[in-house]
Amino acid sequence: MESFLKCTGCNSFFDVKEKVPVSLQCGHTICQECFTNSKASNYNRVKCPVEDKLFDAPMEIPVNHIALEFLK
Repeated sequence: MESFLKCTGCNSFFDVKEKVPVSLQCGHTICQECFTNSKASNYNRVKCPVEDKLFDAPMEIPVNHIALEFLK
């Protein structure tokens, strides 16, 4: 259960401020900070740290509301 509450990019625990859980197109979840950093360093694409694949970054950040509920 603990791994569900950690970012697969930086291994930090999710929170409701900087480390908000964000869903990728592949279904994996990273924190908003890793999402933003990946988008900036990969020319508007986001890299999944688990599958090592690049995806086009969506216009809006897709918050993982299920993971977010566990933080409350």
